[in-house]
Amino acid sequence: MIKFEIEHDGLTGLNNRVRFHEAAREEIRSENPFALAFIDIDDFRHVNNREGYQAGDEVLVAVARGLAGIDENDCVGRMGADLFAVLIRGSASRDAAVRAVESYAELFRRPLRIAGPEGGRTLAVGASIGVAGYPADGRSLEDLIGRAEVALKAAKSVAGSATSMFEASMDSVVKETALRVSELAAAIADDQLVLAYQPTFELATRRIAGAEALVRWDHPIRGRLPPSEFIDFAERNDLIGALTFWVFRRVARDLASRRTWPPGFRIYFNVAARMLDDVPFITMLDESLRTNPRVAAHLGIEVTESAAMQNVERSMTTIDLFRRLGVSVAIDDFGTGHSSLSYLKNLVVDVIKIDRSFISGLPGDDRDNAIVEMMLRITDRFGFASLAEGIETEAQLSWLREHGCRYGQGYLVAKPEAFEVLLDRLQMTSSARRVTHFVSPVGVRGLEPAACSAAGASGNEWLPFGGRRLAKGTRPPGS
Repeated sequence: MIKFEIEHDGLTGLNNRVRFHEAAREEIRSENPFALAFIDIDDFRHVNNREGYQAGDEVLVAVARGLAGIDENDCVGRMGADLFAVLIRGSASRDAAVRAVESYAELFRRPLRIAGPEGGRTLAVGASIGVAGYPADGRSLEDLIGRAEVALKAAKSVAGSATSMFEASMDSVVKETALRVSELAAAIADDQLVLAYQPTFELATRRIAGAEALVRWDHPIRGRLPPSEFIDFAERNDLIGALTFWVFRRVARDLASRRTWPPGFRIYFNVAARMLDDVPFITMLDESLRTNPRVAAHLGIEVTESAAMQNVERSMTTIDLFRRLGVSVAIDDFGTGHSSLSYLKNLVVDVIKIDRSFISGLPGDDRDNAIVEMMLRITDRFGFASLAEGIETEAQLSWLREHGCRYGQGYLVAKPEAFEVLLDRLQMTSSARRVTHFVSPVGVRGLEPAACSAAGASGNEWLPFGGRRLAKGTRPPGS
């Protein structure tokens, strides 16, 4: 049962990304020809917005059931929120791959039967498909994935659902992708990345309660690049692990550079979906923070709602480990994920961040008002701290404060800024500063273990920002 949960997607029951990649590598080692098809549901966000998150989940389950039922010899996996993959075994030629993929494309040419009240209903859903073949289009899994993604982009560029086979003429895109992968890998290794810290503030007092670490890339030719230019690219091209390691090391170093921090202060950094079951990352975090509780006491991790819901059981296990280490956990982009809000009850987290797309219309948009009010009731009911993203006006801040939101982020108070500027905002004097380094059991630089006790780190410390309400006399996890 545990093995099944580790290898399969929690919502659909399909192979997850890790297991699917293992199956593809097994075929490559055996030198068996196959086709790799990426299937992306068209305009899935509109399905969620139009039909609701529960219907969105039902569509994903129906698609998964349909794909898995076409040919039991094939391997089907869920690679992302609305992205599926099929390993089509025995496709020894291009014509064979085209015929096989046609069976999967046919699934989306008729309405899907989805579960629901009163026996369910049908819903029309389209999909774009990109295909690459082994060994003709690549002899490594990385090459095949890159070429299937290029073919998928070509399919999505066509109006309406379409299927695209990889063509040699597309190779320039593959080469460009390979160059970008090399550049980003070098940027991570050579410290071309920098962090900007977006302060988090208490709405009632505007006191800075923490910050979010946002990574930037100082590209030698293109200048400073925002996360939107390379984060998704890193995730698609297996660099998100190295990038996450780099961000953690830098945040830990900055936290370790001070003897003390204001009560309640935490710095959060973002963790991608695949890192929630990445054993090296979890091991590194566990071993580093167990020997450095003072860093853990001021550290937070953000996971997007859609990432947490991809495999609820896995997320619960990993999040519980983070919190037992003393790390605060926030669900980011709340309200935008591809999951029913009712799943939230399965996750024990500390902070819920309400996405900026719902804040922008406050207080003039009645629909946004109603949605945010509902979210605040949910967070209060489960005992989470609420944080609104993207606050840009006094009217928005006032409305949120009046409706019980505790924390916020936004340009109204502060933009992302250098670490030194954040320290100035906190009015931390240079006399309190001390930079220390250490090499953890897995080689992560941060705070020297001996310095923790010297600084007076206390296992009883429970910080208000990012903390769930606790019954009187009880202690938080990991204390």
